[in-house]
Amino acid sequence: MPSYNSAATIGKSIESVLEQSYKDWELIISDDCSSDNIVSVVKVYQDQGYNIKLLRNDDNLGSGPTRNRAISIASGKYIAFLDSDDLWLPDKLSIQITYMKENDIAFSFTSYRKFDFQGQRGEHIVSSKVTYKQLLKSNPIGCLTVVYDCEKIGKCYMPALRRKQDYALWLNILDKFDICAFGIPEVLAEYCCSGGVTSNKLDVIKDQWRFYRNHLKFGFIRSTYYFCCYATSGLKKYLK
Repeated sequence: MPSYNSAATIGKSIESVLEQSYKDWELIISDDCSSDNIVSVVKVYQDQGYNIKLLRNDDNLGSGPTRNRAISIASGKYIAFLDSDDLWLPDKLSIQITYMKENDIAFSFTSYRKFDFQGQRGEHIVSSKVTYKQLLKSNPIGCLTVVYDCEKIGKCYMPALRRKQDYALWLNILDKFDICAFGIPEVLAEYCCSGGVTSNKLDVIKDQWRFYRNHLKFGFIRSTYYFCCYATSGLKKYLK
């Protein structure tokens, strides 16, 4: 769980982990040089004996390296992701890990609900399977819903990007191991749409183009094709 000045929200996120029906977990909070009282908030839960570790960056590194620090010391078979203002529903881990075991799956994700301070903003329902080529055209995978199996694919780390680190990681995993991402249509998490983080649409467009050209090293024609697919997918979501 990465955090940055999230003392006001991280308590509820931690509690959503404590309330999991699946109890064999460790929670690693990786703080990116916050200036708030995050340490005292986390200590309240640590003092109650919960399996929670807190890492602190000496400098602000960004969300990718901060997540990677937590991944590097994780000791479990499975890696799951949760941001410090998002929530898991109580049966999230139990349902997801059971599904992965029963179907011999290395990488899974789930549907999730969106909310803000005014209440719910709809649900994002996922398909049952996503291939590498499909993921290039659209990213239906919410970071807060992902679980991957370290025994099958090892520990996988987020690339050194300022943005889209999670998307890049999902693509890397599917491509490197020649696997699919398997989706669970049940809503098992809640994603916080912070009102103050409304993205500039032009910046989003530029970021996606740069992602194809600079990170994936696609040529102009291939980048244009996938960029048009991605834009069309985004427009369909907007019109729903």
